[in-house]
Amino acid sequence: MLLVALGLFIEQNKKETSLSRKKILNNLLINSDETGDQRYKLILTQNDKGTFIDIIEDRELQNPVSNKIVENYNYFLSELKKCKLDPLQIYDAIGKLMIGEIALDQNDNPQLIFESLNSTGLDLSQSDLIRNFILMDLDPEDQAKLYQTYWFPMEKRFAADEYSQKFDRFMRDYLTIKTSGNIPKMKEVYDEFKKHVSCTNKFDKYAVVEDVNYYFKYFAKLALLDNAGEQVAPILGDINALKVDVAYPFLLQLYDDCSKNLLNQEEFIEILKLVESYVFRRAICGIPTNSLNKTFATLSKELIKDKEHYLESFKAALILKP
Repeated sequence: MLLVALGLFIEQNKKETSLSRKKILNNLLINSDETGDQRYKLILTQNDKGTFIDIIEDRELQNPVSNKIVENYNYFLSELKKCKLDPLQIYDAIGKLMIGEIALDQNDNPQLIFESLNSTGLDLSQSDLIRNFILMDLDPEDQAKLYQTYWFPMEKRFAADEYSQKFDRFMRDYLTIKTSGNIPKMKEVYDEFKKHVSCTNKFDKYAVVEDVNYYFKYFAKLALLDNAGEQVAPILGDINALKVDVAYPFLLQLYDDCSKNLLNQEEFIEILKLVESYVFRRAICGIPTNSLNKTFATLSKELIKDKEHYLESFKAALILKP
């Protein structure tokens, strides 16, 4: 972004220098004889890619706009206007930056090397580590297909400032379901995910990501009220207002059971209301909330899951809870 801003700064201010915007772009940012993605020497993530390319090409920004890219670009423009250095000095300084390249042989594990490098800098989020772990060994075509079809649609559901927190939270809830109520620590979600998928005889990446995507659609209803429905959305809004996202593992399983016709919509709504009432009554009575995570993590296992007894078994299980 600094290079793009530097080019525009030179162009706008008619600086007397051997540099030009075109020279900066052609030398460092674009391959002028190529088209499509090959035209650009750097491709960002899907969330940022379009805005980055629009700025490079000096054209109107297309929706969705990456606010972080725009903010970074404007920041550099602002700093360049205040800077007393000659643009050529800045350009030469950028040219002195060192880029490391790691060559792997056939026996090297790129994932382990990536994890080692990640530990030396700013930590990636747990969900980013999981995404990279899944995509790492795939060929470019499969990487693009899996990411575009399954992973990116999940990422873009969150605003940039809440992405890491909420996606990591979802992955923890997903693992809680898949490990029969064992709740991983937030900083250990990635490690627990690797353990979970390694338990299978063959790690089918497409099957795993399809499963993650399946539960994410329900998580979006819970956390974002995304297509939750007129009757359900107000109840989920109240549950979220009570800050009991510890109930999400159970509610995700409840959605799954409802999709399998183990309970009908009326019973589903009644259970949501009972969850809301249960949590609210605990709060009124001043009962600490630190045990609620384990309560909801294992609650689904206590139910008799058939059409005749689902609601009654839930009520019975709830009566026994403190």
